[in-house]
Amino acid sequence: MTDIAEFDLAHAGRRVTGHGLDAWLAEARELARLAIPLVFTQLAQMAIMTTDVIMLGHFSTSALASAALGNTVFFFCWLVGCGPVAAVSPMIAHTLGARPKDRLGVRTAVRMGFWSLLITSLPLIALLLFVEQILRAFGQAPELAHGAGVFTSALCFGLPFSLGYQVLRNYSTALSRPNASLVVMVAGIGYNAFADYALIFGHFGLPRLGILGSGIASASSYTFCFIAMVVVV
Repeated sequence: MTDIAEFDLAHAGRRVTGHGLDAWLAEARELARLAIPLVFTQLAQMAIMTTDVIMLGHFSTSALASAALGNTVFFFCWLVGCGPVAAVSPMIAHTLGARPKDRLGVRTAVRMGFWSLLITSLPLIALLLFVEQILRAFGQAPELAHGAGVFTSALCFGLPFSLGYQVLRNYSTALSRPNASLVVMVAGIGYNAFADYALIFGHFGLPRLGILGSGIASASSYTFCFIAMVVVV
């Protein structure tokens, strides 16, 4: 990550000055330029889970219910992991606000984001590997708990890559370039839909894996998005 700050950090975003109506309008335009791609990126991220639901709904009702349970636990773990990662963007913004040419400060914030995801991912992956036992302890039906466990046993390996994508997404957003993460995530939706279709139903010469195939497809789509974002950065 030695070249993580190749952008011109002195021009990461337009500096708005003044206190009149023109300043308010300029600030609103800058905010909309950042916010609109971020909104669509967030919706696109949810579309990966939605694709799983649609595909599994055509496979079997028990697979659909199991995936819904598994996705609930996975999303909880993802939110926990996103907590430290979310600090990357404001830390970079703070650094650039105080020292616009501080490339070292930007690199440090991104590097710490990756360290935080490594630290949090290990216990969260361990938790996701025991989803079946956890759900049974909470009184879920054995069949659904088993299906959810199978789903998350594959999906959990995509967690660190999903969080790594978030680190780079926050980095590019802090430099006023939010469109990159949106383009990557839209490509990730297409990848996930293709992988779901192939692995759940056994098309294109691949085995028919059902709910396990859905977990593998989603985990690999998170990996795809992370690698694509690394290439973009």
